[in-house]
Amino acid sequence: MTDSPSDEMLDRALHNVLARAGALAPRRPTADLVARTAHRLPRTTPRLAARRAAVRRVLVRSVMTLLLLLVAVPAVAGALTLVRGAETPLARLAGVAGQSDARTELVAATMLRLDAPLTRTLLGVLLWLGQVIATMLVAGLWPRRSALAGVALLDAPVRAAAVGMLMAGSLVIGAGALLTLLAATIAGLPVALVVLLLLQAPFVLGIVVVARALGPRLAGRTVARSEVDLATLAAAALLALPAAVAGSFSLAAVLPVLYLLAAPGLGALILSRGGMRYTSRYYSEMQNG
Repeated sequence: MTDSPSDEMLDRALHNVLARAGALAPRRPTADLVARTAHRLPRTTPRLAARRAAVRRVLVRSVMTLLLLLVAVPAVAGALTLVRGAETPLARLAGVAGQSDARTELVAATMLRLDAPLTRTLLGVLLWLGQVIATMLVAGLWPRRSALAGVALLDAPVRAAAVGMLMAGSLVIGAGALLTLLAATIAGLPVALVVLLLLQAPFVLGIVVVARALGPRLAGRTVARSEVDLATLAAAALLALPAAVAGSFSLAAVLPVLYLLAAPGLGALILSRGGMRYTSRYYSEMQNG
């Protein structure tokens, strides 16, 4: 059967109505659609995939429970030691070191050498180089997530800074209390060292996010690209200067400076859900190149 002239007229009229309404114009997929299509289905059967997922959940929960016990048991023992008023290992070590005049002189001589201008300058250079390398390595491992968190920082800088300062303060206070309990026992000293090192991880990520937000500004762009480029390197080098300058004067000022620099990026990580929340601004910029 062939279409009658009336059907053709109706089709043409409907096409004109849809065209005037803009329904026929090509549209870009939304950010939610892109986020959903980015997830790939497993290449195994659903039953096998569900079984593997259940095994992974059990393993993750077991590891998390063991880690929690590894921290909680020494912390409880340290709290009991402090409550009883017993001598802690650090106090005992300080007392033994104070009884030896040779050790005291050695420590004093070492501090004088560290306080020398040339030594402070060298430490500042090493701090600058180490921060730049760490920033670029982490940004290279998570380029897209760090870029998305950088967009969140640019979209709401005040809110990100406020959330980051609150989170940084909570981490420092909570970790300080936990380290005090862990350092009260000999068994807790290695755990305290590990906790102290892990405490720096969120602040390193925060500095990376700040670098990913600052890099495009230096290059004259709106948002960061998916890959790490020279703009990110320039931003990382610029952000490493305050800690390096502070370290050339006093090593005690390095961590506070780093924490202040990382606070906005830490807040942006929270607002962007760890760099997993796509925004229309980021997607449009990526499409425009």
